Amino acid sequence: EYELGEADALLGLGATSIAARDLEQGLAQTQRALELYGVEQNARGQAEANATLGDLHLQRAQLVQAITVLERAQRTFRSLRERVGTARTTARLGEAQLRRSSLRKAEEQFKDARTMAQEMANPLAEASAELGLGEIARIRGNTAQADELYRAAASRFAHAGSFAGQGGALLGQARLALVAAHYDEARALLGEAEGKLQVGRVTAAPAWIALVRGEIAMDLNQPAVAAQQLATAERSGTEAGDLTATADALLAQAELALRSDHLDDAVALFNRAQDQFRAGEDRVGEGLATVGRGRVLIERELWEEGITAIEEMIPRFRETEQRGAQALATLAIAQGRRGRLEFDLAARGFAEAHDLARDTGYRWLQAQAQHGTARIALDNDDFAQALPAFDVALRLVGDIAGHIADRDERGGYLESEVPLFAEATYIAIRNGQPERAAEIVRGFTTEANRAGKAALAEALKQFEDALNTLAKESDDKAVATAYKEQAKRVSEARKLAR
Repeated sequence: EYELGEADALLGLGATSIAARDLEQGLAQTQRALELYGVEQNARGQAEANATLGDLHLQRAQLVQAITVLERAQRTFRSLRERVGTARTTARLGEAQLRRSSLRKAEEQFKDARTMAQEMANPLAEASAELGLGEIARIRGNTAQADELYRAAASRFAHAGSFAGQGGALLGQARLALVAAHYDEARALLGEAEGKLQVGRVTAAPAWIALVRGEIAMDLNQPAVAAQQLATAERSGTEAGDLTATADALLAQAELALRSDHLDDAVALFNRAQDQFRAGEDRVGEGLATVGRGRVLIERELWEEGITAIEEMIPRFRETEQRGAQALATLAIAQGRRGRLEFDLAARGFAEAHDLARDTGYRWLQAQAQHGTARIALDNDDFAQALPAFDVALRLVGDIAGHIADRDERGGYLESEVPLFAEATYIAIRNGQPERAAEIVRGFTTEANRAGKAALAEALKQFEDALNTLAKESDDKAVATAYKEQAKRVSEARKLAR
């Protein structure tokens, strides 16, 4: 009895140490408790100790070790017909498998946990399982299902009085809104989530809130705001000891550097992110960092090296059901193929990326892929085919802009899409539709900021100069006259942009 009493005390001390993030002390205490339970052949105590060790390994992002001890605990609890312990370890196994991107295994565990919670009339445990299932649906791109699960989880968390749980569900909904490019909605949900998570005293909450705010700012072409938020996310994640939050913040900072054409910084940040993901046993994160470095190579016109690096990650994304990551990688490969002048392969890649992005509700990425499709037609001087392709891209961008209420923010976003509007205007003129070209420019200038208007005028000037050069170089008088007329039409459109 003395040994059992000592084991119980050590287990309690271990759980307290782990909650206080004194993980080394917690590990020593819990392992000693496990040894004593083993000597006394106390199966229940061994199961409780293994479950506690599972929590510790999850905090350390040691996912394989966590799964091993949690499965051991789960088997023991089941053999003892201990429903509460079985339900608790099943839910934790779901979390561990989710973080390892083993979505089918995670889904199975969360569904079992939900069923057990329903049988025991435990709304808090049921909500936790639904939150896990919502995360799986979001990752798979099943946005409607994810939203339904998040809402159900939030309602049950509210009924159970869990502010932390409500905040987690709201954060999931904010991420859905971000993917859908509904940035105002995403920020409103983040504000709600932040309040709940603060009351719930979730240590890593500042990191996750700042991360999503930074990603919103990045999509809205607000690099200074994005940089500030993402730096906060990295710092807060580090302070909270959350490897995943820190790694995701580094990955987002690398993406910002890449979009800002700071390629050396991007490589350094992708490398740091990959180290963090590797430490956290996150295969998908490692893959995304590799894709990021491949995209840098493509930006540097090292086409083959970039394409090869990214292609190696596609099977990993398929295996882990990461369709959003697969869309990003496929888009990058298509851009590399276009750089290599492999237009047929590029066209197929852009179409595949578009469909993946559309099916997962990733609007920003869908618009980028459609722009790529339109550019292939432009590259081939297929102006009749290019114009409708550009029109689809313009509608996608217009839909995104239409969900941005603030005029300045809307103008800033549109400034980032100047190449699309300039190319669409040029294509309309080359296709003999100057009225459509004027309509495109007027539509842009109505919503654009001053910098965007100036950038569009400058881009159109380059097209005008190119047409005048073609006119000078042509030996065919009729062809030269046609080029001059088109240059004049571009000049007229350029004046509308001022």
